[in-house]
Amino acid sequence: MNLTTIPDSDWLELAQEATWSRRARQSVKTNVHNHFARHIYRVWPHTFGYQNNHSGGPDVGWVNAVLEWENVRDARSLAAGLRDHSIGQAELQDDPRNSLVGARLGEYYGDREGDRVQFLVLRGGGLVLLNRMRRACQTYLAAVGATQRTVMAWKVWGEDVTRTRSHCCVIYLGSKFDDPRVEQLLRAFIWPNVVDLIDREHPPAGMYRAANLPFWAMRMPRRAKEREILGKTSHGSAESLIGMVLGQSYEEAVKVVATDDLRALMVAAKEAARGILARLYAH
Repeated sequence: MNLTTIPDSDWLELAQEATWSRRARQSVKTNVHNHFARHIYRVWPHTFGYQNNHSGGPDVGWVNAVLEWENVRDARSLAAGLRDHSIGQAELQDDPRNSLVGARLGEYYGDREGDRVQFLVLRGGGLVLLNRMRRACQTYLAAVGATQRTVMAWKVWGEDVTRTRSHCCVIYLGSKFDDPRVEQLLRAFIWPNVVDLIDREHPPAGMYRAANLPFWAMRMPRRAKEREILGKTSHGSAESLIGMVLGQSYEEAVKVVATDDLRALMVAAKEAARGILARLYAH
């Protein structure tokens, strides 16, 4: 997690939320976390002017693709017979609010703890991005082989929910994002497939640039460390991880800053966040 890419305006907005929560005798940790998720992280892409693939509306065929993807996902016999996931296994992650429009589609190749990389597109999301990512990752797997792969899974969202996400695609790695194999994956395989779609101007809060390209990486702590330091795991969610760290930071800050001085509270929260991250990423 990169604290330097969270602007002071966001820190001050969260300081105001923490101050209000303290006055109302509510949980500072929970309210700051929720405020970050609902009013900062998810609002971030709304003004970028995404262009739909079709004039008739967002992702005309997305719902049908979700239904078909579920059928493919259930065909597990080949992967089971090979005793690995080197061919890829279709993954569908349902959204309980709207299991079709809000579903995420992607592929799963294995489970190994590592960092994550995400990016946003300004056009060509949904089905277009799904097909581009399948081509990129399947080509990568064929080129490097199962034992050398660093991509563990990826998923994309449909166009209809793109405007409410800070990313259109997430890539889950089996290594650190600055591993040379990740740079190879991003530069040689994914970048050529998304270069005409990707947003280059709007880095999300809390992220690092990966491979010196507009891919945004999050260092993911070990799950055991998350449970030890934060009390629960982020389940690979950057939004959840950043929100938990910020919530806990302000919870600690309000204990040492007794006044409603927002800047003093911001400074204390930044200091608390640095301490939390040092413990979170300690080996």
